Amino acid sequence: EGESIPNTPVFRPGTADGLWVLVIIVIMAVLIYMAFIPFRADIYLKSGKTYSEKNIDLAIENFKLAADTEPWEGSTWTNLGLSYFAKAQSLSGKDQQEMINKAESTIKQATQIDPYNADNYQILGKIYLLRDQLGDKNALEQSLDVSLKAIAIDPYYAEVFYNIGLIYEIKGNSSQAFKNYQRANMVNPG
Repeated sequence: EGESIPNTPVFRPGTADGLWVLVIIVIMAVLIYMAFIPFRADIYLKSGKTYSEKNIDLAIENFKLAADTEPWEGSTWTNLGLSYFAKAQSLSGKDQQEMINKAESTIKQATQIDPYNADNYQILGKIYLLRDQLGDKNALEQSLDVSLKAIAIDPYYAEVFYNIGLIYEIKGNSSQAFKNYQRANMVNPG
């Protein structure tokens, strides 16, 4: 009848113990939220890739969301830059120049995040080739420079050898053009 209840700690919201419980709950909520950030960015990235074939504007919108969500992911910036470049090729005049500028700055951002991704330099090379076609006198040398960086990273990149061959052909150096076209064919016959 006269049993006493053992002394058990009781949670009291207004006490220091209650404050610690609240702090732990908040920390857990923040950690859970942060754990889902890469997942959300991946959803936007995959949606952008899906739209890139059929609706470039939706692709760009999704890649931007992915970049805003996870700005340190290089492939997001690469895909965003590719989308800007694809859109630039369907435009003309001032709109085309603005889109080319976006593509270039976005791919440069991708090279800052992932400097050992040869694809970024290959894409920059293509952007500069387009700039050359539009009359930019320095673009051909810029294209050659970044293409050589791509080959330094990946010496078996057939498309880059092809682009280097194209650059030399435009410059009028047919022997270097042939040599690089041959390398492209050796790396990827057919």
